[in-house]
Amino acid sequence: MKKTILNTMWFSVIALLLVSCGDDFLVEEPTGNEPTIKQIGEAGAVNPEINGAFMTGVYSTMFTTGTGGTGSQSDFGQKGFDIYSDMLTGDIALTLSTYGWYRAAITEFQAPLDFTQQENYQGWRYYYRVINRSNLVIETVLQEPQPEEEADLM
Repeated sequence: MKKTILNTMWFSVIALLLVSCGDDFLVEEPTGNEPTIKQIGEAGAVNPEINGAFMTGVYSTMFTTGTGGTGSQSDFGQKGFDIYSDMLTGDIALTLSTYGWYRAAITEFQAPLDFTQQENYQGWRYYYRVINRSNLVIETVLQEPQPEEEADLM
């Protein structure tokens, strides 16, 4: 009885090791939200309008709520960061803050002095997303053969 159970366990362990070492489980593409240049290029080869649609998505990032990576009410795209920059340079004076928006972090200049403030993260994350996605589209378009180049190849 003991020998049968022991043999069954050994057989199970060996079978598990042989099955789990296959290449079928290897994920070669990243599984995050951001597509790679290769993925965009492959999609663009199937449908040439993909690059334009992806660039439209980059543009929509500029006015979508939450693109700074937070749920803050001041995280609403480019115009939110225009307000930040205007307040930080003194172009706008916030004389009354009924709800406390922009009070301590921006108008009292706490965010520029303390890198751990959420306002610093929002700006970095927003511009990183816009620049990164724009670079993906540019690199994908530059890798595609242009119509003149295709004519030279024939």
